[in-house]
Amino acid sequence: MLTDHLSAGVTDQCDVFEKTVGNSWLLRKYGHAQVGSPPGKGCYWDEHELIQAQSNFCLKQPGWEWADLDGTRLVWAESGCLWTASLTGSSLAEIRLLHDFNHMIFERRTAPY
Repeated sequence: MLTDHLSAGVTDQCDVFEKTVGNSWLLRKYGHAQVGSPPGKGCYWDEHELIQAQSNFCLKQPGWEWADLDGTRLVWAESGCLWTASLTGSSLAEIRLLHDFNHMIFERRTAPY
């Protein structure tokens, strides 16, 4: 759900999205649209953090490029890999690599495939 829109002029915009994860966590995404973005980021890039609802404890996830729920489990992309985990009362638990995509390379194909 879109919860906020932040702006520092025309060249630096940020939409804030929040989603409840489990009973006591919130997944917050900052969707940036920015000219002059940080090194390694394009003009559109995301930041993520997990907020423990009762204590307001924040787990920043600077390496996450994407994150969402898959049913009841948390899934995210980081450094070319797809990960999953569950959330305990205070942290991520049972972190598991689903797939490492780093070995994949682009292959140009001519239509028809």
